[in-house]
Amino acid sequence: MEGQESYTKIYLLTLLYTTKPEEGSRDVDGYVKSMEAIWRRLNDVNLELPEELVVLMTLMGLPPSFGTLRRIVESRKDLSMEIIKRDLQQKP
Repeated sequence: MEGQESYTKIYLLTLLYTTKPEEGSRDVDGYVKSMEAIWRRLNDVNLELPEELVVLMTLMGLPPSFGTLRRIVESRKDLSMEIIKRDLQQKP
């Protein structure tokens, strides 16, 4: 069973690293929710990543068109997935 658990961890980490929204996509909310779901699944298989790391990876994955908003969000002291979701939903 350990081999399957290792495979699942590698698969989920790969998803976390490679998941990105398409440039020009308006579904950034879906992207953030996907990243959060992957993070929660990693926690479920006992690979607990700090929320700050997942937040930073999520911000890094945003397309260049979100550069200004990303910098604004990154400048906050209290980064969390909830704050990212709220701030990104306010993007016109």
